[in-house]
Amino acid sequence: MAPAGGNGSPQEILYGLHAVREALKAENRPLQRVLVLRTDKQYTDVVQLARSRRIPIHVQPLASFDRLVPNGRHQGVVAFASAKAYQTEGSILAGAAHRHEPALLVILDGVEDPHNLGAVLRTAEGAGVHGVFIPERRAVGLTSVVAKASAGAIDHIPVARVTNMSRSIESLKAAGVWIARFSGGAVSTPCCTHSHSKSP
Repeated sequence: MAPAGGNGSPQEILYGLHAVREALKAENRPLQRVLVLRTDKQYTDVVQLARSRRIPIHVQPLASFDRLVPNGRHQGVVAFASAKAYQTEGSILAGAAHRHEPALLVILDGVEDPHNLGAVLRTAEGAGVHGVFIPERRAVGLTSVVAKASAGAIDHIPVARVTNMSRSIESLKAAGVWIARFSGGAVSTPCCTHSHSKSP
């Protein structure tokens, strides 16, 4: 099966009721098909959303889901999607400007656990963050596990993947963004930087 998205692959697997539902609602990337265990009440909204967007729906046995998502909590729903597209620094700052708001950003360095990244995306989206920056190396990308852990937030918040984080931070400073760094004390806690743009 196709590898997860965010690593250069052309396709990824989304799984779980909430993750697939949010991807259907957001319409940020094309879904090629949706697999469901049944079409009864539990799956009605997913089936209706997929049909309204003319996305093929296939009913599959439980064994098919277990094979596609080994050790995953798929909840009987899987969608095949084009990989989540990364945004650029410029597009994220432009999005904040379009909303007439100072840029509120989250910059992560060295987050390798997909569940941690998913949790950060979920929290950031709920807090109104305009974009998240992650490094290209030594960090997890936007995989299907991240999508599941984010509870659908991955489809609502822009994420940029940068080659040189220090250079990107300097670029943000030059654009008028104030940087505040927060580092967890525990070894297992990822270091992250929250930033917001300079007040007029």
